Amino acid sequence: MTFLHSWMLWGLLAAALPVVIHLLNRLRFRSVKWAAMIFLIKAARSSTRNSRLRQYLILASRTLAVLAFALMLCRPMSGGWIGSMLAGAPDTVIVLLDRSASMETVDPRVQKSKRERALALLAGVAKETIAGSRFVLLDSATRTPQEIAGPAALPALPQTGPTDTAADMPGLFHAAIEYMLKNKTGRTEIWVASDLQASNWMPERREWTTVAAQLAAMQRVKVRVLALPGAPGRNLSVSLRDAPLRRTGDKYRLDAALEFAQGSSDAVSVPVTMTLDGVRSPFEVSMAGPRLEMVKKVELPADRLAAGGWGRIELPADENVRDNSCYFVYGTQAQFKALAVAADDKAGGLMRLAVAPSPALNRVCDRLPASAAANADFQKLALVIWQGAAPAGETEAKLRRFVEAGGVVLFLPPAGGEAAAPAPAALAAWGGAESAEPTRAFRVALWDDLDGPLAKTANGKSLPVARVEAAKRCGFAAKTESSGAPGDSGWHALATYADGKPFLLRRMLGNGKMYALTTLPLREWSNFGEGVVLVPMVQRMLEQGGSRLGGAESATCGEWTPLDEREVWNPASELSGGRNFRTQAGVYSSGSRFVALNRPAAEDAPDFVAKEKLPKLFGSVPVTITESLAAEAGTDLQSELWSLFVVLALLFLLAEAALLLGEHVPKPAAALGKI
Repeated sequence: MTFLHSWMLWGLLAAALPVVIHLLNRLRFRSVKWAAMIFLIKAARSSTRNSRLRQYLILASRTLAVLAFALMLCRPMSGGWIGSMLAGAPDTVIVLLDRSASMETVDPRVQKSKRERALALLAGVAKETIAGSRFVLLDSATRTPQEIAGPAALPALPQTGPTDTAADMPGLFHAAIEYMLKNKTGRTEIWVASDLQASNWMPERREWTTVAAQLAAMQRVKVRVLALPGAPGRNLSVSLRDAPLRRTGDKYRLDAALEFAQGSSDAVSVPVTMTLDGVRSPFEVSMAGPRLEMVKKVELPADRLAAGGWGRIELPADENVRDNSCYFVYGTQAQFKALAVAADDKAGGLMRLAVAPSPALNRVCDRLPASAAANADFQKLALVIWQGAAPAGETEAKLRRFVEAGGVVLFLPPAGGEAAAPAPAALAAWGGAESAEPTRAFRVALWDDLDGPLAKTANGKSLPVARVEAAKRCGFAAKTESSGAPGDSGWHALATYADGKPFLLRRMLGNGKMYALTTLPLREWSNFGEGVVLVPMVQRMLEQGGSRLGGAESATCGEWTPLDEREVWNPASELSGGRNFRTQAGVYSSGSRFVALNRPAAEDAPDFVAKEKLPKLFGSVPVTITESLAAEAGTDLQSELWSLFVVLALLFLLAEAALLLGEHVPKPAAALGKI
């Protein structure tokens, strides 16, 4: 037996109060012997024995009643057949299954992945302890509720198979709550099978407050978590950060930026295999720590670009085969088009020049006023630069769809520095402008030189971001938390000033990205307009947004969707075998176009939510957590027993009342003696 509020076990000391009171009452009386007392004692000796026994029973009833109430407040829990017998079968059981890529880590003790072990445990527990309940499956990949005949069928369902996607656990609970409200599920238990990876649970998200409040309002809801945390000890993973196509004269080169990670800090040599258009070539990577970043350069003949192609980087099999591969594609490059919407003409002109600094780059940038931006053809754009007050209304809705489809937006502050209150669903909003002291400009101190538009060049050189000085900057008023939309990771600072305030922020939304720069490329604002950092930054944003417009595109599995749902995307010939672009990483083609889908980068993060912190996400909702990898079927799923102790306390109080009434009822013999 365990207790949810174990600290309240100190309340068990209150059971001694009736005994203490009884002893104190006995001290109130003083014995005085007198001559006739001996005859009365002999006459009442037999009745005294019965009275003393009754007093002891009354004292025991009071003590046990207090003890039962104290145990009830501690919220005791019991597992196995005792817990199931006392709790009874719920009306509905909703199974929330985490199908993220990290759930495919194999436990060497049982030679099963976390997902397979969780499914086996769920099926076994249900057969032994749950009968007559309705079962509903909600998996993290589809988030579509499906009623199933019985839990024994869970391991064989296609909706419980492996995927290369991430899980949004707050969103999964929202889907479960919607189902419960719509179908009036009655007394419900929510069973969660997950490895508690932090990137999937996102404990800092505000949505957990809403989830806890809605579940608490339903009252008859319990949450049971089958927790399978822990990172593999010797697992190796490889991920692709970027694969830009470089042109030098009439030659083309693909620079695949790779990141290798392992579960230890040992120095190891890793055999790697690269497949390019069906041709395999091995190479070796030496790791001296937990992570290694490198750029694999691949020369491509010009005649190969017209047809397009794909490649794969592969590691040997280990504890998790889902993180042993990553994919890239290449194809003809379309002309990248950008749109500059600028309230300040000079700022708009500088940004237009940063997009198309040379005719040889095949870049085009149009300009429109904010009032006419809604009429632009966003489907043909790679980048939108928006300087001034953040968009609203129809323009904001079109920009949001543009980003979700894979486009990129760069927000710049108003030249006047005026603040604006952000709307509840605004893409961005600006605070007031701030000026530096005449002799102390705002300098950029920290930036991400491994990923994003300020990353190092292909030859390993850093951009001169440290030279950037700003005399004025604008506060960023949009909230940095995620909005809760699928594929939305919230605003994060990629570069900060020396005082910690953001210089460049990024927000992932759907298949695209949004950036916010807190200064302007104007002389009275900063030296950013010199172009040493501005031009490469804008060019990288343009390439990110234009990747979907050519014959090849790279995206994240589980987040990417075709622009036209009627399009048919088939896996590459070597990757066939029931692959689905919605859940399986790989290379897919539709006509002459290719898309490379890789698992989310966050799936390689070894951070997990501590089990003791998990109940805080659910507030007052009863939560049971079990370490299923060490458990046998049916023994660790626990039920609360507080109602049993309430019944016991009432029975003890009734017994006390019956004993007290019996003590004061006159005996028949005594009544006759008085006549």
